[in-house]
Amino acid sequence: KYSDKDIFGSEPALEAFITGCYSTYAYQGAFHSGAHGEWFAPGSAIVHWGLAGTPLSDAQKRWVDLLSLAQFSRNPNNLSVYKGLYTAIYTCNKLIDGLKSSPVNERYKRQIEAEARYLRAMSYFHIVRRWGNAPVHRDVTASIEHTNGKREDFWKIYDCIIKDLDYAEANGRTYDEQFSIAGTGTGRVCKDAATALKSLVYLTI
Repeated sequence: KYSDKDIFGSEPALEAFITGCYSTYAYQGAFHSGAHGEWFAPGSAIVHWGLAGTPLSDAQKRWVDLLSLAQFSRNPNNLSVYKGLYTAIYTCNKLIDGLKSSPVNERYKRQIEAEARYLRAMSYFHIVRRWGNAPVHRDVTASIEHTNGKREDFWKIYDCIIKDLDYAEANGRTYDEQFSIAGTGTGRVCKDAATALKSLVYLTI
């Protein structure tokens, strides 16, 4: 078993944890393979799913859902993205909470928190564009009642997104700093990414 000291007690440990926060975007099947983008595609005769052999996977029903912009949890592509985004949010919240007691240098902790807040903001941005009103978790969920909370108004979610991106923009690493620590080809975000995503958020609003 890992203790809090193992997980939050050193800079390499924090780098490993923040890498895990990216897992939804890197490995989560439906998000990475195309179901994420398909929901934003216009329904037409040439935008269609061909698989129809498993329960709750009727291709015609999924196409009708797309046409009506009705994204129900029973749709298998929709559910996997929903679960993946909230898993990413939980992981980010766990890291942000653990940083409070970490003995690591304060500037370093702010940089890691900035990256976690960026990923949390991006997750909520995908959520609010799909479902509008949705549950919001800003801390670690400790009970099933907390997990199954009420849906917040969409504008409150946008407010949370912008606050997280403001923090990421102010405290995140520069491109050169991120490059020197994380190395090339990692896909890790810097403060410029927060500025860019905030621009897209405002444009969407």
